[in-house]
Amino acid sequence: MNKPTPAQRKVLKALQNRAVELTAMTNEANQRTAETGERPPWSWAKDYLDHANLREALEKAACAGGVPKTWIDHVRERGERGITWRANLPLRPAEPLDLDRILGDLVADVQRLQEWTALDTAQRMVRPAPEPTVPDFVERNRHALRALRARTNGVANLLELDSELGEQLWGTPADFAAAAAKWATGLSVDRLPNLLHNAAYTGTRDYAQQAVALGAAGIVIDTADAVASAERLAVAIESLLPREERPFNEATDGVEIASAVAAAEHESPAVAIVETWTGSSLFSDNLEPDTWSYDADPDRKVPQPQFSEAEELGR
Repeated sequence: MNKPTPAQRKVLKALQNRAVELTAMTNEANQRTAETGERPPWSWAKDYLDHANLREALEKAACAGGVPKTWIDHVRERGERGITWRANLPLRPAEPLDLDRILGDLVADVQRLQEWTALDTAQRMVRPAPEPTVPDFVERNRHALRALRARTNGVANLLELDSELGEQLWGTPADFAAAAAKWATGLSVDRLPNLLHNAAYTGTRDYAQQAVALGAAGIVIDTADAVASAERLAVAIESLLPREERPFNEATDGVEIASAVAAAEHESPAVAIVETWTGSSLFSDNLEPDTWSYDADPDRKVPQPQFSEAEELGR
């Protein structure tokens, strides 16, 4: 890879200019401390960390979207020297991309996105008006779904994937809808709240920050040619479900409930319905909370401001 794509240039520009902003903030704080002896207020520290966290999130999304780390490091170094982005400045030669990892991670996210879309569709058809005990994690699940969708759209657009390649990687909306309808039809009403709860408490805060950072850099996060919209998937799923008020299996009191619970405890953790590019199956019922969030470099920390004096901020 000799030069960045138009989408990569947007992200690299944002990364470099944000590094310039952070450096300027630190320099101004140091100058004020030297002149007045006053430490920056807490509001300054919060503002600095907000900017630093947004840059960190954009770097993670950039790695996920195929921007070479060499280029990410190069523009950060330039920004820390106070050099703003200029398109005519050459970048260092980039390392080969690990497309198996990059596309594999994206396929996994799309699979999770499809599962959660099916789960949300099932919830709306089973309980159009959620009972008082479940609305909290129903709404949390929808927040998580929106964060996952926005970040997935952004990464797909950063990779500049088209609809044809998307279908090769994770199938057509019709393929998914058939699998989702089969899964949802066999779903017990009694199991739905647990699935919603697990999905709702899967950690997506990091993905939400990455989506915000990508959007601020000029990458579209609302839609993606390679990823079917939530509305399109939902309509496709609903069109294949039985036309009944409650098209899902319902456990009843007594022996039937006990039998349903026993069956759930011994069933396979995944229903093999659709095989994807990764060879894995969709619609696993083992949604684990707080177990995934992409981090290209877990050892790197958000940069802390370096002050001209040894005393800590705020002391």
